[in-house]
Amino acid sequence: MDPEKGGVSICGSGPAGLAAAITLAKGGRRVIVYERRTEVGSRFHNDLQGLENWTTQGDVLEEIAALGIAPDFSATPFYEVVLFDPHGREHHYCSPRPMAYIVHRGGIENSLDMELKKQALDAGVEIHFGESCRRLPEGG
Repeated sequence: MDPEKGGVSICGSGPAGLAAAITLAKGGRRVIVYERRTEVGSRFHNDLQGLENWTTQGDVLEEIAALGIAPDFSATPFYEVVLFDPHGREHHYCSPRPMAYIVHRGGIENSLDMELKKQALDAGVEIHFGESCRRLPEGG
């Protein structure tokens, strides 16, 4: 840790909070994450969510890696989808590159939440579970 750089507090250990914590810690900051629940991802129960991949020209997993965060979580790409409109008509869409990546959420191995937690702890981030914060301490 660089003593010249101040500490930073973050409320919440969701993907955004942990990604910020990892980035800051790798930049030499002391980082404390306050999480009101007892574990990361505990509001999810092996749920599936999609990381969309169509709003930028680059691949979302490559963009995550470019931020210094290893996309070590399980991510299954999908290239084709069938959607139904309000009248029950099918609409098929295909793409040569992944439209999105399906990721697991929750406290299970290889989930987005647990892999970000591992990287945060490896980077020296302190995570204080069971501590909510209505207002960030100085430096947040």
